[in-house]
Amino acid sequence: MSFAGEIISGNIGHVKNGREPNASAAIFPIIPFGSLFIVLITFLLNKIYDDLGFYLVVGLFVIYCPIWYVPYMKSKKELESMIKNQSQK
Repeated sequence: MSFAGEIISGNIGHVKNGREPNASAAIFPIIPFGSLFIVLITFLLNKIYDDLGFYLVVGLFVIYCPIWYVPYMKSKKELESMIKNQSQK
């Protein structure tokens, strides 16, 4: 989800500067290290209390999704309108 937001933000910057919207996102270090960090924290929390880490990670994901979705959709609409306005010029 963060990659999608990062790409949208990068494309907005490209269009604002008059360039083609073809931004990308860096997958390193978040893919290998972010996942390992979350698994490690989940494992440690599960050791403290049975299934605590699992439920905490799932709960945070369920909370984070709607919080992430609203700004993402706003940014996506902004990008689409900027591209539309740029193509009409």
